Amino acid sequence: MCQLSFVLRQGYSQYDPDGRLFVGAVPQLMGTKLSGIIAGASEGAARFAWMEALSLAGELEALLNRFDPASEVSLLNAACGSGPRPVSPRLEELLAACEDYRSRTSGLFDITRDAASSLTVQDGTADLHGATLDFGGIGKGWFLRECRRILADRGIRDAFLCFGNSSILAMGSHPHGDCWKVSVIDPFTGDAVTERSLKDASLSVSGNRPGYEGHIIDPRTGAGLPGRRITVAMCPDPADAEALSTCAMLATGEELASITPRFEGADVKQYNY
Repeated sequence: MCQLSFVLRQGYSQYDPDGRLFVGAVPQLMGTKLSGIIAGASEGAARFAWMEALSLAGELEALLNRFDPASEVSLLNAACGSGPRPVSPRLEELLAACEDYRSRTSGLFDITRDAASSLTVQDGTADLHGATLDFGGIGKGWFLRECRRILADRGIRDAFLCFGNSSILAMGSHPHGDCWKVSVIDPFTGDAVTERSLKDASLSVSGNRPGYEGHIIDPRTGAGLPGRRITVAMCPDPADAEALSTCAMLATGEELASITPRFEGADVKQYNY
C-alpha cells in the first residue's frame, strides 16, 4: 500500500510494446488529475510527447496559478489599478484570447468575473482595473490545444487526454473502435446524462457538484448559480470548448442559441435546468 501511494503521488506511466499502447497519469497537475492514452506510436515517441506535455503543464501552472504569489497572474492581480504592467508574450496571448472569448460570448465568459472591470492588453502590457484574474478551466483548454500540436509533431494520430474528467482531447480513435466514447455523469445522482463519441474533437464539462456549488460566477450579477446544473460543450478546439461550457452555465437557452454559432463546429447542451 505504501509503495502504491508513492507511485500515485509521483505519477505513473507504462508502455505495452505488443499493443503499441502508452498509458500515463499524474495525480496533481494544474490543480487536478491528468491521464492519457497514446495508441499506435513507438515507446520513444509516446514518452517524449508525454514528458513535453508535463513540462508545458508546469509552465502554465507557474504562469496562471492565482494562488501562487510568484506566478505572473498573481503579480498582475497584485498590481491591479496601478497602471499598465509588462507581461510575457505567452500571457499577453492568453489575455487577448480571453478578451476575444468575452466578446464572442456576449460577456458571459469573463476571467475577471466582473462586468464592471476593465482589462486592456496591448504592446506587451496589461492594465487591470476593478477585479482580479481567474483563468479557471480555460488554462486546461489552452494546455490541451498545445498538447494536440505536441502529439501531432511526434507523428501521433490516436490519443486521449483527460484533465479531471472535465476537459478532454480526443485525437483519432480508440485502438478497438472508430472513436473514443465518453460518458458524462451527474455528480448528484451518479447517472449518465449523456454519452458522446469523440474523434478529433474536444469535450468540456462544467457544473456544480455536492458541496461545491455556485463557483461559476455570473459577471452580470457577481453571484454564483447553485443547483444541479451541468453543461457539455463539444468543439474541434479544446479552448473553445472550455469557454463555451462555462458560458453555457450562465446563458439562457436563447442566449446560448445565439452564441454557439460563433464557434466553429460547436455543440453545446445544458442539463438539469
